Amino acid sequence: MIKKRIGVIAGAGELPIITIEEIMASGNDPIVISVVGNPLLPEGTIRLGLGDVSQIIDTLHQQHVEEIIFIGKVDKRLLSGLNLDERARHMLSRLSTMDDAHLMLAIAQELEQEGFNIAKQTDYLGRFIPSQGVLSQKEPNNEQQEDIDYGFSLAKKAADMGIGQTIVVKNKMVVAVEAIEGTDEAILRGGRLAINDAVIIKASSTNHDFRFDVPTVGKETISSMIKAGAMVLAVEAKRTFLVPGLIEEADRHELVVVAI
Repeated sequence: MIKKRIGVIAGAGELPIITIEEIMASGNDPIVISVVGNPLLPEGTIRLGLGDVSQIIDTLHQQHVEEIIFIGKVDKRLLSGLNLDERARHMLSRLSTMDDAHLMLAIAQELEQEGFNIAKQTDYLGRFIPSQGVLSQKEPNNEQQEDIDYGFSLAKKAADMGIGQTIVVKNKMVVAVEAIEGTDEAILRGGRLAINDAVIIKASSTNHDFRFDVPTVGKETISSMIKAGAMVLAVEAKRTFLVPGLIEEADRHELVVVAI
């Protein structure tokens, strides 16, 4: 017996697929709405534009959805030149700033006014969030640990300021900070500047809203680290998703992965 219908507002990447599987395993029925191109999504996915707010809400009502989960990547650059319906334009016109926190809060308020409950991503994906400790077979050496210790508070500050969640450090110097380009591009840029042996640190803001985003590391991040010559990935314990198979991939390339 199906417990409830859950609307999955899906972005890019493999995380929406994992979420759909977890929802089904819990006995619930996922109603998937894709708002960006994602070829991985299953047959029956409803595909709507990111700016089609009225149509998205109408579809959720028509499908008798009770709860909504937002999951997957949405490139910030898509917001530039986006086709917005009247409801989306009205919603955005009320914002004083277009940073992630204010934008997602406005979306939450719009959906909650329609009677939907917005689930935290951690409600369905909690088992993919690591506790503190070394996760890989290889441990950080003293110099790498010093870079981790030095960079973590700076990564938190960057996240708190709404700049980005990832920084690249080498020899206690910040060589790159993620902005609108995203994690993987920041890693590649940092790798070019650091030459080799960079440390990648990913953290969330202090008051992070886990309904809309949990910092996530997938296998593509490991690929970017290899291209960049980065050797260490440090993520925030109990606040970061690690996609299944990531640690095994890191071990194959003798990379260090630590949750702090």
